[in-house]
Amino acid sequence: MATTTTEDGRRHDCKGCTNYEGCGCEDAVKNKKVLVTGAAGFVGSHLVQEMKDRGYTDIRATDLFAPKSLPEGVKFVKSNVTDRKSLDDAVSGCHAIIHVADLFDFFAPWEKLYAVNVEGTRNICDSAIENKVKRMVRFSSGSIYKAGNNCDENSLVDPIDPYAESKVLGEIVASNYNGEDNFLISILRPAVIFGTGSLYSAARIFMTQALTAKLLGTKLLPGEGTFKGPYVHVDDVIGAALHIYENGLFTNSRNPADMAFNINADDAVSPKDIAEMADVNIKKTGLANLLQGHMPDIHVTRPIMEPIANLCAYAVKNLMKAGVLKKKPGAMLEPGEVDFMFIPGDLTMSNDKLKKYGFAPKHTCMGSMPEVMRWYDQQGWGKLLF
Repeated sequence: MATTTTEDGRRHDCKGCTNYEGCGCEDAVKNKKVLVTGAAGFVGSHLVQEMKDRGYTDIRATDLFAPKSLPEGVKFVKSNVTDRKSLDDAVSGCHAIIHVADLFDFFAPWEKLYAVNVEGTRNICDSAIENKVKRMVRFSSGSIYKAGNNCDENSLVDPIDPYAESKVLGEIVASNYNGEDNFLISILRPAVIFGTGSLYSAARIFMTQALTAKLLGTKLLPGEGTFKGPYVHVDDVIGAALHIYENGLFTNSRNPADMAFNINADDAVSPKDIAEMADVNIKKTGLANLLQGHMPDIHVTRPIMEPIANLCAYAVKNLMKAGVLKKKPGAMLEPGEVDFMFIPGDLTMSNDKLKKYGFAPKHTCMGSMPEVMRWYDQQGWGKLLF
């Protein structure tokens, strides 16, 4: 094992150098200034905390507003990815960026998705190059793939909704900058992210199934409920992003597939699997106790679920506009989620590429989802929903 001197004169044992400037080993990488965008969100806030726990010494966080809490020593700089000028204050002096900030909202009109997820990517890349940033890990989404088993990074891209389409275009924008002025970018494609603290996406599915089990003692299933989909625990998403950065997993290629890494649990689960986990792990109340598990499963077809989702979206949008609701209810159904629930065939993802480079997920769906279900049940449903 080699011994190396870092830029500040310290000597330490290298764990294996990468293609970074100077030493380039893990210890040196953790002492460079790293910017986390979207730091006030579910994934971004977890990421900042994990970096602090790992010993990163110069973390900068940015978002539209400050996170509810920041680890001691982390500097917050307010910015907006749609405002190119505001990004320079956040990006200046950084060695690397972990770009989490995107608009993740199935409600959002295309214009807003495009402005944030596509033009925002262009803005962050322009700012990074102008400020001589060297590395960026850009978050994308596994929803970009056409349904199929074990999709790898070269599989056919066929986004299922406007959000996924914006992620594809964001990847293309990022790829056009890769290698310019020694600025290298990798793309992380997470499956549907779950974990304690999440109130969107997988959380909606969990909360819907949990409430159905809690109140009725039954399962609410789209169709037969057997479609398999990929999920990933937030800790594994964060671990994958940091593994890419710390180990220098970047390429000069401008092909998004070459730049990309999938991350998901090693097991895919169906709506029925999730409903069964909820049924076992949620404390039953009311009618559910009276029925004692005798109520049959509720199977809802797409022709029924789609208009319900559209009506729900319309009603919530107008109630929020009128000020009656301050935020979208936690267990509401959105049109984009219907698209995911009725994908023709399974959609599963391969982790083989990332495993080849030394990272494997620690969480499985079947092993970790029950704990998350119990967390929702313990929070108080009034707080979660409204």
